[in-house]
Amino acid sequence: MSNDTTAPAELLIQVPSSLHSLLENFWLDWLKACDTHELNPEQNLPLAELGKTWACSDFVARNCIRYPAMFYRLLAEGFASGRSIDDYRQLVDQALLAAKDEATLMTGLRELRQQEMVRIAWRDLNSLAGGDIILHELTDFAEAVVSKTLQQLEKQQAEING
Repeated sequence: MSNDTTAPAELLIQVPSSLHSLLENFWLDWLKACDTHELNPEQNLPLAELGKTWACSDFVARNCIRYPAMFYRLLAEGFASGRSIDDYRQLVDQALLAAKDEATLMTGLRELRQQEMVRIAWRDLNSLAGGDIILHELTDFAEAVVSKTLQQLEKQQAEING
């Protein structure tokens, strides 16, 4: 881990001073998480947006810290573009195919949910999409998870019960 654990000034620039200590704590946790996962904690980070988003959403901050590789994947993909219901269906299909049993399926779906909620919240909090688009993405994601998972469970039951 870096010897300098001070939160970068750019992280705090869009945030009221009353929230600086919260962000400094999140930053320390971020540094530790990146160190644990052997990731560069400041690699191409949009610090001003990160600070604003973490200050607005404890959920996003904690999931970024818990899953820094996931955040870097989302960052590399870019937050500007939206997802269609077909995109979500493909993501759910990938999670279903990767599952070896019910436990790994549940873990995969939880991780996908956390990833997509971080992505959608980031888009919302940084005004990358309007409220109607954000609501459509939330609805499309929920629809894809429910319908694809139900199809998978029906298929399993048909194999078991004929």
